[in-house]
Amino acid sequence: MQPVDDTSDEARGKFKKGEGNAAFQAGDFKQAAVYYTEAILAFDKDHAVFSNRAACFLKLGQADKALADCDRCLALSPRFVKALFRRGIALMGLNRFEDAAAAFSATLDADPKYAPARACSAPAPRSACGWAVRDTGSSTWRVYCRNADAKASLQMAQMKAACARQQA
Repeated sequence: MQPVDDTSDEARGKFKKGEGNAAFQAGDFKQAAVYYTEAILAFDKDHAVFSNRAACFLKLGQADKALADCDRCLALSPRFVKALFRRGIALMGLNRFEDAAAAFSATLDADPKYAPARACSAPAPRSACGWAVRDTGSSTWRVYCRNADAKASLQMAQMKAACARQQA
């Protein structure tokens, strides 16, 4: 039996995805995003690669790019929980709290027990409305939760939306 030389687009995409996963685990989010981009260019049918690159963009403070990748992921796999949750975080980073609340609600609909966001920081209670975003450098999305589950994130998004309506 001869060895199989798998040089298909899908195989190249999986290889680059693996490199992206290793870079992400090493904390090199910018390089991980590059590898995930290369994976997408090779094979754009793997929904998880879009979600993984969205996580990189969130770590890099690029909520707009993260949102776009979450939307592309969800177009391929509409109930992919990680993308639903990351979409909510991205929307909060863009101050789109009503939309974030809907994204977190969709996360809970897909999996009521999903508990992501292990590396998040707690929100800072301030102002008459209750919450103010702390500047944490390039990772501003971290202020929204600490070991929070999607339900807590949904409640936070709803509170921020109510505050925004009150101040308008």
